[in-house]
Amino acid sequence: MNNVALQIALEDEDLDAWDGLCGELADAVLHQYPEAKILYVQLEDCPMNWGWHMVPVIDGLVHDAWHPDQILPPAEYVQAVFADSIVIEWEINPEPGMRSRPGPSRTSCA
Repeated sequence: MNNVALQIALEDEDLDAWDGLCGELADAVLHQYPEAKILYVQLEDCPMNWGWHMVPVIDGLVHDAWHPDQILPPAEYVQAVFADSIVIEWEINPEPGMRSRPGPSRTSCA
């Protein structure tokens, strides 16, 4: 199975250009896959220095450009990808305001 988020991220630029823009990438996926949902994960003590992360869920599977081999159902994805982090909460289709959280998503765990 192809990772849709990674494909969209690489259409115009490399993945580094999306650093700090996971919510924007998730929204870009939603434009092409309107039936998709968004998984929001809030973190602490994340080895990747992420305070939160947003990824699209298509047909029940997470498509994360930064973890392209982890195309899993949301609960399994959170467990596999964030096993070394404290997961404060995770939610599918959070309130609309959560999609536009201020600041880059990948610069701190604060």
